[in-house]
Amino acid sequence: MKLYIQTGSGKTEMDLDPGQYTLGAAEDNSIQIGHPSVSSHHVVIDVSTSGQTVIQSQIPSGIIDSDGTIQDLLTLFPGDYCMLGEIQIGRESALPAPPPPPPQRVTVPVPEDTEEQVERNWTDIFHYPFRKDAWVMFLIMMVLMIIPHLIPRFLALPAAILGLALAILYGFTMLGTCKEIIRTTLAGDNDLEMPIGDSFDWENSKDIFLGYFLLSIGWMAPYFALNWIPLESAWAKPLALAFGLSMLPMGWLMMVVHDNVLAGFHIPGMIQAIFRAPMVYAAILALIGIILGMEMLMEVGIDPARTPGLLIKLVQVMAGILDIYGLLVISRALGLYARNYMRQ
Repeated sequence: MKLYIQTGSGKTEMDLDPGQYTLGAAEDNSIQIGHPSVSSHHVVIDVSTSGQTVIQSQIPSGIIDSDGTIQDLLTLFPGDYCMLGEIQIGRESALPAPPPPPPQRVTVPVPEDTEEQVERNWTDIFHYPFRKDAWVMFLIMMVLMIIPHLIPRFLALPAAILGLALAILYGFTMLGTCKEIIRTTLAGDNDLEMPIGDSFDWENSKDIFLGYFLLSIGWMAPYFALNWIPLESAWAKPLALAFGLSMLPMGWLMMVVHDNVLAGFHIPGMIQAIFRAPMVYAAILALIGIILGMEMLMEVGIDPARTPGLLIKLVQVMAGILDIYGLLVISRALGLYARNYMRQ
């Protein structure tokens, strides 16, 4: 089966044998296209023994068909083409003889939730961490968070080393789980079904952590900078802090949806996504603020010099459990936001 790829720099033709091929910007793809509009793993191409060619999108934005519609799955017939970002991919025409009328195009429309389903999903976000694999991951992260508090103090150096290792593992597991919740929610799943081994994928976890680290540093940079710059205005730092904290969740969501950390800094796209449902996004920010406020209230008034160590550890564990629960709930809420408002 002959396939061609048309870019701004020219046209590339290839003859594909029957089988499955991955196409994207990452090096591990069968067909690598280094173009900014192509995601790291953009589509999967299935070529049957009869020459039938089916393209399936691996990203939420889908594939743009030749008629301008957005599809998740389509069949390319001889002479057909589609767009992957700014890249055109298509099949060469059949023999010069007039081809028979093409069969009906095979497409799978993106399932739309009914208003009742949308409302039920939003009201169910607080129960989401206790269902399916979300509950398993909740328990795993609780264990990773609690163990350092149980280590005797006299094991100072071993405790510090073990605590650091568990903190890294906890952070990687948390970010990986939150990312998977957003991705599965966007795909239409209402329960998390996550192989536990995926949570401890070192290479993937490093990429997720690096992306979150860069997003955090980038969006909080104005606030950090103002701490070094003397200003007369008393509002500058609070406004910079509020701006960074309000944009960071959308930055994380854009990075996960597009599988690209630069998408988390694409301000026009982020603003457009926020204003598709500004009140819903504001409600998510309010939820984040409530959870953070509850964590802070737990530790207010605790004097390390007077409060018993056991009580301090108990409060820290309770705050940690609330933090885990809150992140799972917020991840579900962000996934629903993307599913309901960012696919339009």
